[in-house]
Amino acid sequence: HSPPRDVLTLALSDDGGDTWPHARDLEPGVTADPAFGKVPGGLRYSYPALAQDPRSGHVHVAYTFNREAIKHVVVTEQWVRAPGAVTAGHYRPPQ
Repeated sequence: HSPPRDVLTLALSDDGGDTWPHARDLEPGVTADPAFGKVPGGLRYSYPALAQDPRSGHVHVAYTFNREAIKHVVVTEQWVRAPGAVTAGHYRPPQ
């Protein structure tokens, strides 16, 4: 049984993937809005894919939004690394 897909978290590693100390939610999870009520229990996010632009450093993330659309979000590493960034998801960075 896999965990719910109601939170989508982006994490960054500084050591080639050994640890992931920086994490921030792209989609923090919410109770289903009636407009998106087709999936019982809330919104769902799945099949994420990402790429980082080598010139600007922007991180492009595309994922399925509530099984109805593809959402594209652009963030910076600084946004993920921001002090006090929190995650409501299942992933917890080491303290």
